[in-house]
Amino acid sequence: SSLRSSRPQLLLLLFIFLPRIPNAEMCQSHTPAVPTKPPSVPSQTRYVNVFLLSDHSHCKLFNKTGDQRLYMTVLMNGVRATYSGLPHALGLVLRLVGIGCLSESEQKRIYQTSIDTDGRLDGNSALWGLKEFAMQNQTQFENATVTVMLTAYYFQEESQTGYSFLGGLCSRDQVALVSDVHALYRCQEDVARHILRVMAVDLKEGLLQKCVRNKHVSDQCSLEKLNASLARMPQECFRPRGQEVHQVTSLPGDIVDLPKLCKAMYFHNPKIEHCFEHEDTGMHRFYPVYKCELTCCVWKNSLDRKLLQDASIQGLRCGVKNEFCVNGVCYNRQDWIKEHLPYGSVDIHPDVPHKKPF
Repeated sequence: SSLRSSRPQLLLLLFIFLPRIPNAEMCQSHTPAVPTKPPSVPSQTRYVNVFLLSDHSHCKLFNKTGDQRLYMTVLMNGVRATYSGLPHALGLVLRLVGIGCLSESEQKRIYQTSIDTDGRLDGNSALWGLKEFAMQNQTQFENATVTVMLTAYYFQEESQTGYSFLGGLCSRDQVALVSDVHALYRCQEDVARHILRVMAVDLKEGLLQKCVRNKHVSDQCSLEKLNASLARMPQECFRPRGQEVHQVTSLPGDIVDLPKLCKAMYFHNPKIEHCFEHEDTGMHRFYPVYKCELTCCVWKNSLDRKLLQDASIQGLRCGVKNEFCVNGVCYNRQDWIKEHLPYGSVDIHPDVPHKKPF
């Protein structure tokens, strides 16, 4: 009978000292779930109809028209990726309704005397020239509520990367001008910021990127503040217009030439190269988990190198296989595309193969 009475105590001791088996949560991947959008309610959706235009200097950066159209289509996906980090309740839906390329004579008509002897552009006068051009060619831009033109010129005011009219949505002031010297998607955040500015959302340079990565970084990122700014615009301006340009499912990080991007960013250092860096610590112990940031390297010798790290461009490969970076977070690529680019039917693979990773 004493043996029987001690059996429960033995079982209790065995349960306490039994080695714990990792639970299912510990075995799961570190990859976060893709944030899902709330169901689309037409009356609460703000459609933004964008026309992307290249001036003649920007058009010359491409070998053929198809390359320029692909660049603009992927660029718009990068802007969509940035906006996916804003509060979903804003209901912003970007629609690319047109892509264009200026002839040399059209560019001269817009800029007139805006280019100085150093080959730099006066952004303010060029923006007014673009406004006049859009007014004179209303048929071309009839479906647009925002028209953004990219230029390969630097601006005379060195601190400026773009110009736009605050709150000019679906009016004569609906234009924006952004510098894109190398056509390597470095302008993507500027395009995203100036489209918002045309919609009366005026975020200082660099703040948009902080907002989509950390919504609590500033009250300017709050749903209330953003909604208040957008509410200044006539709500009929947020209706869909015309047919959309055929979508692809690629983001800038999928097709950009990363070595060229590093050289453009750090042009003062001829030895700069792109390199992938993996996390020093992480849940995966048997294979590397790559960082969600753009890393450029300068090799001093075979054992020593200097790392220059920057915020990742949208869609840069990261984490483990089939993952990419959006707003500083590594997501499963297919899951993110299914949620945020459901109408894209063509997946463009990188023109320049990545040596690492995967």
